[in-house]
Parts: sequence; C-alpha cells; structure tokens
Amino acid sequence: MTRMLGRYAALTALATLLLVLPAHASVNKSITIEAGATADGASTVNGRVTVGAGATVTGEVSSVNGSVRIEEGATVADVETVNGGLRVADKVRSGSLGTVNGSIDIASDVVVEGGVSAVNGRISVGGG
Repeated sequence: MTRMLGRYAALTALATLLLVLPAHASVNKSITIEAGATADGASTVNGRVTVGAGATVTGEVSSVNGSVRIEEGATVADVETVNGGLRVADKVRSGSLGTVNGSIDIASDVVVEGGVSAVNGRISVGGG
C-alpha cells in the first residue's frame, strides 16, 4: 500500500510539474540560448541551461536536476536551480539568482538587481 501511494504521489508531482512548465520548457534535455539571441525564458528538468554571451532573456531561466550557466554580457530576468549549480560570467545583468542544493559562482563584474540566495549551497563572488 505504501509503495502504491509513493508511486501515486510521484506521478501526481510529475503531472503537476508538466502542467505548470512554460511552453519553452523541456524534460530530459539541455537548452542553449545562443549568443546574442533574445528569448522569453527557458526551463528544464534533468538538463542544463546555457545562456550565450550577449543574449537577453526577458523571463525566468530555471533548471531542476541540472546546472545553469550565464555567459559574459548576457541579461536575464531571474535564474533558479534546484539540485544544480549556477555560474555567472562577467558583465551579466540579472534580476535575482537562487539555488537549492547547489552553489552559485558569480564573476566580479555582475549586476544583480534582486537577491542572491542559496539553500544548502555556497555563494562565491569574484571568481570569474
């Protein structure tokens, strides 16, 4: 009985996640926003997200069970990871940065207009 309830709970959680994921989301795939491109957001489960140099993302960038990398000169609204790290290069502008169970590495020349938070992880600034 307990095993069946556990499976039901997992299926319910997955179904809920799939319903709330935005149209620009993927499962079991990595997403790359090319250098200089403009996007309205990116979200993945079991994959990584890379925002190329000079790209602009007007919506949220998020990953569950994967990392997020924001390359030099990019602009992103908000970035979140769960069970993955976040690396932010020089000259990036962001609304907020957050992770649960991961680390955040922020280069020295980065503007974050909101907050930076890590639950069960470290935050380092100036490592490039």
